[in-house]
Amino acid sequence: LGDVYKRQVMAGFTWTAPAWRGRGVNGAMKSALFSALAHAGVREVWFRADVENTASCRALETCGAERVRVDDAPRVYPDRVSRSVFYRRAL
Repeated sequence: LGDVYKRQVMAGFTWTAPAWRGRGVNGAMKSALFSALAHAGVREVWFRADVENTASCRALETCGAERVRVDDAPRVYPDRVSRSVFYRRAL
């Protein structure tokens, strides 16, 4: 999803296989994503994460995304209810 006029995109879920975690793969993937999007004229990338997924939130902050807000609407999973947190990264 994105806004052509504002040159924004919303990145969905990113996931790294457990065997590859802690090796810099997530950061390398996001760097490649940022480079490709900037080349395409995108100026801002938004991310949505589960507020309870501290590893995902930490990874977003490590790649330079700033935490903007936590959504009040519930995020319902089969085994629990949580909330979404939104991050923004300028390119």
